[in-house]
Amino acid sequence: MAKYIDTNVSIQTTEMHTGGEPVRVVASGYPVVEGKTILQKRKYIIENLDEFRKFLMSEPRGHNDMYGVLLVPSDIPGADAAAIFMDNKGYSTMCGHVVISLGRYLVDSGIVPNPVSPETVVKIQCPCGLVVAKTRYKAGRTGTVRFTSVPAFLFAQDVIVEVPGYGSVTLDISYGGAFYAFVDAKHLGLDVHTSSVADLADGASKISDALKSQVKLEHPESDDLAFLYGTILTDGADDITEAPPTNVCVFGDKQVDRSPCGSGTTARVALQYHKGQIKLGQARQFRSLTGAVFTAKAVEEVMCGRFKAVRVEVSGKGHYSGKCTFTLDDEDTIGVSIQTTEMHTGGESVRIIESGYPTVEGKTILDKRRYIRENLDEFRKFVMFEPRGHFDIFGVLLVPPDMPGADAAAIFMHNEGYSTMCGHAVISLGRYLIDSGMVKSPTSPETTLKIQCPCGMVVVSTNYNNRRTGEVRFRSVPAFLFAQDVTVEVPGFGSVMVDISYGGAFFAFVDTRKLGLDIHKSCIADLADAADKITTAWLGVGTRSPHTLANLCQQQFQCA
Repeated sequence: MAKYIDTNVSIQTTEMHTGGEPVRVVASGYPVVEGKTILQKRKYIIENLDEFRKFLMSEPRGHNDMYGVLLVPSDIPGADAAAIFMDNKGYSTMCGHVVISLGRYLVDSGIVPNPVSPETVVKIQCPCGLVVAKTRYKAGRTGTVRFTSVPAFLFAQDVIVEVPGYGSVTLDISYGGAFYAFVDAKHLGLDVHTSSVADLADGASKISDALKSQVKLEHPESDDLAFLYGTILTDGADDITEAPPTNVCVFGDKQVDRSPCGSGTTARVALQYHKGQIKLGQARQFRSLTGAVFTAKAVEEVMCGRFKAVRVEVSGKGHYSGKCTFTLDDEDTIGVSIQTTEMHTGGESVRIIESGYPTVEGKTILDKRRYIRENLDEFRKFVMFEPRGHFDIFGVLLVPPDMPGADAAAIFMHNEGYSTMCGHAVISLGRYLIDSGMVKSPTSPETTLKIQCPCGMVVVSTNYNNRRTGEVRFRSVPAFLFAQDVTVEVPGFGSVMVDISYGGAFFAFVDTRKLGLDIHKSCIADLADAADKITTAWLGVGTRSPHTLANLCQQQFQCA
């Protein structure tokens, strides 16, 4: 569960860039990161500290194309530092442009002591493995940095992926510390030199989304490395020419790399080496949209599990641009970063709050719901109301379950308060919990998951075929008729006869004709006004059940 950022936060950074691509080096002020290995630390940050990534990467302190790195203690003997890479959407397993800037920073900051000329060796543990960098050092000044990659390899060649808006697209998948798809931009009707950045980013992002749902990746060393980080659009100039070929790397949430992309360049050299387009030891330059150039070459043949791989040397130079201290004012709400996934079920909104909410206290889900209502209700308004939401938005906050076997627990919220059950949100959650990876190892044709709701445990079955989620069905808690033909005095309508039934929450059911309305023809405003008056009248009766009729949250009209 994410911890909310305290207003006492003060995070110091050193600002750098490599080829125009930002490198925000976190120097101090980050919370303690737990875990023995770097992958455990990365996982801990993802699950517990992700709001700090958004705090530094997102507006108003960052922007959509910000990139950062957090230095943590290494667990590899001999490493000078370990690096956790972060961007606008998450975390990478490798980032070459950051390593190039770190080659200077670690020497200049004294983390690597006693530098020597002409080059100082800097060993950086990355989530993908140990990367050895060599930093030019002359007359007390650092300069160009070259690093040798982890084993890089071609994963799959000439893969055909169905991409919305582009049809069948043929691409290659290569690994250079992170997995990338490589596509000649001309196959999308684009040109890396003349097409707009927005069009390039949109095309690359659609390829990434399609590939993630249609191709399963694997890495010999760890499943934590087996995910697609981005798509690189090329100019198709893979044969050796005098002009450097161009890389346009798009990753995260349509984030466009200003540099040629260090790990992407590594992956492209591995791809070209496999195709016989470049020889061992043959240096080649690669260019980005900014005109920045990296020089790279395959330096050693190795094996990585079943894959024939190469180690690649990439060189470039990082530059300093400043130092910052980032804080949070105690009255600042715009600076708060809450991340959501937006869905709908039958047109009814489902705003799933993923992270950034304050810590919710309580042992049971009802304790948590009460704590949120009494202590954190301003955050419901922050997420539900304009300018971020609207009058009819519906949200759900995921919290740790207290029932054994539950995959998640859900707190439902709307424009007035909190519900004990929401079926349309459960249906969307049936897909989200699988697609987000919270439910591990889904099975075909259906995956069963359990969602703890304030009303009890709801068992959900989600269709799952070809690694895609589909239709969802759920089995409710016990539902029952509470009262039949109850007469309620409703202002403006007189005596109205209603039925009260429970389906995880209490609802009143009324035939609209008894109100002089038509559910098919009357305007929404009139229907909503009548329903609200009936709900208010019923709640004023004061009747209670074992489930507490104060949970009556909505009026339900019936057709004849």
